Amino acid sequence: MRNRNRMIIDLPKGGSDALISLIDGDLITKRTVSTDDLLASMAASYNFSTGIQPKGTRFFTGTPSKYLIGIETPALVRPFYVSSPARRNEEGDNYIPEKVMIPIPYCLFVFKIVNNELHSAWVFGLAGPVRSDEDPLYRFPFGNTFTDGRVCWGSVKRRAVKKPMETIMLISNFLDSTYNGDLFDNSTIKEDLLYNDLSKKYNGEKDYFWGLVKHLDGEDIFPISALFPMNLKVINIMRKENE
Repeated sequence: MRNRNRMIIDLPKGGSDALISLIDGDLITKRTVSTDDLLASMAASYNFSTGIQPKGTRFFTGTPSKYLIGIETPALVRPFYVSSPARRNEEGDNYIPEKVMIPIPYCLFVFKIVNNELHSAWVFGLAGPVRSDEDPLYRFPFGNTFTDGRVCWGSVKRRAVKKPMETIMLISNFLDSTYNGDLFDNSTIKEDLLYNDLSKKYNGEKDYFWGLVKHLDGEDIFPISALFPMNLKVINIMRKENE
């Protein structure tokens, strides 16, 4: 005979109490407990761990098999590889990457991991360290991302992510790739930039990306005024876990 003993937990959205239904055959007993007491009891009864999270983790939502993690990277000067049509190989069909030393702003990398595989990735510029979920997000200033911040990996090889700590390898893969302003220099952004002082200041080569790279090469600090604002806040990207 099949065991019919069950426990059903009902957590109303936005509520502070949980409804527990204990089913023993045809007998159903219900009781209400606080969610804090329920979580404390479950934590004591079950072994749940996400493992060590990367330095700079600003949020983690989900379970070990499906989660969204946001990692802040500091503002720093680092080698960057850019590719210009003016630098071709001998065959003339591939661009030769050029190494420049430029400052990058604070960034927020967000990864959605499902069953140890990268499902989605976003990257945003920040005006400074994350202080609240209301902080505004900016476009990553060097391209290789779509208008909503999603990462375009191109030919960059990605690896399985068996634990949250391994997401830092995804950050390295993205930052170490080659940039050419692809997906950044689209018509909508160019039209907007024509109406502010940024384009006038950095647009010496008729292209915002190349003008910005030329200006930054050899500088120590990324100018916050060069960040292109998005109509997004940290709280908006935290909700991507449910999409």
